[in-house]
Amino acid sequence: MRCPECLQRIHAGAEECPHCGVTFDVLKQKFSNLSKVVHGGVHDLAGVLRSGMRKQVMDSVEKCEKRFSNISVAISMVALDDGVTLESFGMWLLNEGEFRRTSGDRCGEGRVVIIIDVKRRSACLCYGYLMDGLVREGESFDVLTAGHASLLEGEYVRGCEQILQSLKRYLEKVWKRSIRGEKALAKAMKGAGK
Repeated sequence: MRCPECLQRIHAGAEECPHCGVTFDVLKQKFSNLSKVVHGGVHDLAGVLRSGMRKQVMDSVEKCEKRFSNISVAISMVALDDGVTLESFGMWLLNEGEFRRTSGDRCGEGRVVIIIDVKRRSACLCYGYLMDGLVREGESFDVLTAGHASLLEGEYVRGCEQILQSLKRYLEKVWKRSIRGEKALAKAMKGAGK
C-alpha cells in the first residue's frame, strides 16, 4: 500500500510509515474536528450540495452499488487545508467514518470512498483493505477522469454521476479479474497436489 501522507510505498501491516513517520493516531488527531458521519453515501463537508443535489448524488451512489453485494460506495465533498493530502483524509474516513444508510445497512466487505476537494479541484479514490490488491492506480485515475471536466466547472452532481458510472464499470472489471485469479489459484493448487 502507499502511505496516505507521503504517498511512498509501505508494507500493508506497518504501524507507521518508515519514510515520514505518520501513524493512524496522527491522522485521527489531524481530522478530529471534522464530522465523520456519512449519510446515504454522501459526506458533504464542503457544503456544496443543496438538498435536491444531495438526493441526486445519493440516488447515483445507490445505483452504483446495486450490482455489488459486498461493496459500499461513498462520496465525500471536502475543502481541505493546504498540506493535507486527499489520501490521508480518505484513509481516516475509511477507518473512522460512521457510514449510515437510508435504505438498510450496507457495510459490506469492501468500501470505496471518492474524495472530491472542491477548493483544490482534485479528487482521489480510496479503497478498503479487502480491495487493495485488486485495484490499479492508472485505472483508478481513469475512473476519476470521467467526471473531471464537470467538477472543474463546479457541476458537482454531474461530475459525481459520471465518476460513479465509470466506477461501476471499473468495479465490474475488477470483480471479473478477481474471479479469474481465484480460478487460476485453484487450478495451480490442484496441480500442486499431484
